[in-house]
Amino acid sequence: MPGPVDAGGGRGVLGLVDRDGSITPLKVPPGAYGFPRLSRDGKRVAYQMGEAKDVSVWIYELSGAVAPRRLTLPGSGGNSYPIWSSDGERVAFQSDREGDLGIWWQRADGTGAAERLTKPEKGLNHIPDSWSPDGQTLSYTEVKNGTSEIWTYSVHDKKASLYATAPGALLGSSVFSPDGHWIAYQMNQIGRAHV
Repeated sequence: MPGPVDAGGGRGVLGLVDRDGSITPLKVPPGAYGFPRLSRDGKRVAYQMGEAKDVSVWIYELSGAVAPRRLTLPGSGGNSYPIWSSDGERVAFQSDREGDLGIWWQRADGTGAAERLTKPEKGLNHIPDSWSPDGQTLSYTEVKNGTSEIWTYSVHDKKASLYATAPGALLGSSVFSPDGHWIAYQMNQIGRAHV
């Protein structure tokens, strides 16, 4: 797609791009946007907005009939990397609200409080990646000391398990296949990236 990709002053524009390259800007002003993710029904987008410690998760109805709504409340820390649950009822995200970089989730309609899913050990960082189609398993990246691994979290068991690792490698950006039988992920080792 043609540029520019920056609206100036570190601000970007949110938009939709179809397969033939047509761009439809969303009805939101330029801002410090990041990590936009469409809901499975294609009716809403969750994204992060802000800079440094003042990053929050927002939801926008693609119909444009409703103004963007802030999901994570002021004073709840930095909140990044939103991803939709499989049923579109919740949004999971990374938050530092309790001093670590764990994964939380919250109802997308804004009702109820955010709930913690993962609690990383000191010095670790959890980034949500993908939900299984049945909504029972979250894949996420655990970053530590310049390396990273793929982990899964079972909602039913409330337990995390190591899924993929390689000595000295950066693994991340995991995503479940539509049938839930596979996980694709990126691995960068010695300057070479692979899927």
